[in-house]
This record gives sequence, C-alpha cells and structure tokens, in this order.
Amino acid sequence: MMKALFLLALSLWGALPAFGQTNDLAYTKRLLGDRWVNLAPLVEWWRLPDDARFETNRPLKNWKTLTGTKVGVSLSQSWIVLASVEGSAPIRVALWNPPVRQFDEFTKLQARWRELQAARLRLTQTQEAVNRAAAEARVVADRATARGIDEALANGRPTTPWNVDSPALAVSQRNLLRANADATEASLALGDVERELIRLKVTGEAAGCGADFDRDFQLLCLAADVNRKQAGLPVYDRGYIPK
Repeated sequence: MMKALFLLALSLWGALPAFGQTNDLAYTKRLLGDRWVNLAPLVEWWRLPDDARFETNRPLKNWKTLTGTKVGVSLSQSWIVLASVEGSAPIRVALWNPPVRQFDEFTKLQARWRELQAARLRLTQTQEAVNRAAAEARVVADRATARGIDEALANGRPTTPWNVDSPALAVSQRNLLRANADATEASLALGDVERELIRLKVTGEAAGCGADFDRDFQLLCLAADVNRKQAGLPVYDRGYIPK
C-alpha cells in the first residue's frame, strides 16, 4: 500500500503546482553545506521507464523524496515536517533549507482565497435574495397591468398592456426596474469574484507554490539524508537553491 502511494506521489511531479506543492525537480543545482550538488542525473533517472529504473542504478541515493506537511519551526528556522520518506509511514523530521518563499507566497494567496470564498458566499446569498425580490416585483407589475386592463375594458376603452395609464402600474414597474438592476449588479459582482478566484489559481501555479488553497501547503521535495539528528529528529537537507 505504501509503495503504491509513493508511486502515485512520484507520478505527480509534472503537475505539482496544481496540488499546492513545490516542484523540486525544477531545481537541479543545490548547495549542500560547502559543495554544490547536481541533481540532474537523479531527475533523469526518475524519467526512465519503470522497467529501467532500479535502486541499483539510482544515482545520489542519499537524496530522498519527502511528502508531507509543515507542523512547526525549530529555533534554527528549519521546518519540522510530518513526512513520508520514500513512501514510508509518516514521521517527524527536521527539514533544512525548506521552501520558505513558496510557503509564504502560498500563505498570502490562501488568505486572499479565503476572503474571496467568503465574499462569494455573501454575494450568492445576496443574488438569491435579489432574484426573489425581482420575481416578486414582476408578479406585482403583471397584476397591476392586468388590473389596468380590466378597468379599461370595464369602461369600454380599447387598451393594451403598454398604454394603460395607472399610477399603481407606474410604481410597480419602477420597483421591478430597481429589482432587476439589483439582480444584475449582484450577478456582475459575483462574476468578478469568480474571475479573481481563477486568477489566484493561475498565480499560485506560476509562482510554483501550488493552487489548492482549500487545504494546507503540501510539501513534495527532494532532500538529502545527512545522517544527523536535531532535537532527536532525523535531518534532511533540501539544499540551498540559488534564485
């Protein structure tokens, strides 16, 4: 089961931004301690067909795939992550050089996303109310028109719904126009919010921080097992990534 989940995670590398995750395969140059590491061979290995990819021909074996969520920050500003390492059961690890920029951008966009979701709910409720008001105003206007026609016919005057002279009809028509205007205004405002929600998703994907703002930031990264402990937690170093 864990192996299947791991393979599923690996299959998402090419579409990570849509899942709120950092696309670490895009960063092949890492500074680990005082030396530069080229992860291109590992990236190429991932791209091999399944029947050509084995642990025996895997380069950079100390670099592992971590999937999980941030659960804290240490005094050294490394992240405490509840992560699955290479498909194993989730454990707490210390992650050095975490994707802070992507996380901060995701957090900012997520806050705006939640504001827009709240606005969409309010506008949806407003739209339902004004649509009902417009429907009720239409009923009143139609009945006023019908009464005017009835009166004209009773007095022997030829008439149509468009030339009935009635103060009540004028008021009802005015109210209907106002209700229709309110409904149109609410619909336009809701459309603006929907477009902004789409724009936020595009922005998140372009920034490489993800666009699934309905859940917490999801980490999927490559990090080296440096064979150290920090506060009793195994340490993985994602490496410094030049801007």
